[in-house]
Amino acid sequence: MIPLKEYPVSKVSAVYVLGNGEWGVESGEILETDFYSIIPECDTDVDLPFILSLSPALKRYKGLTAIKTIYQAGYPKGKVPPDLASACLELAAWNMNRYRGRRN
Repeated sequence: MIPLKEYPVSKVSAVYVLGNGEWGVESGEILETDFYSIIPECDTDVDLPFILSLSPALKRYKGLTAIKTIYQAGYPKGKVPPDLASACLELAAWNMNRYRGRRN
């Protein structure tokens, strides 16, 4: 289980296996979708961190050193939760006030 930093995840473009060349694992090899899943499913309105769940079959790769995930995440325009939108506006106002204070 690997937590993804951004959420909500809308699309996973690719998952790469990075290896050191041992046991047939080459660096940059694309991982097939049968070997991973996203929890919760993509394109949901769930406001929880998303997790990349790897198949136990990957344990057989002894040369596996890292996993690289390329994905899209974030809220679509107009669908940002009200509390998050309010917090962003407060942060922007605080930054503007701080900037104006330096100019005087």
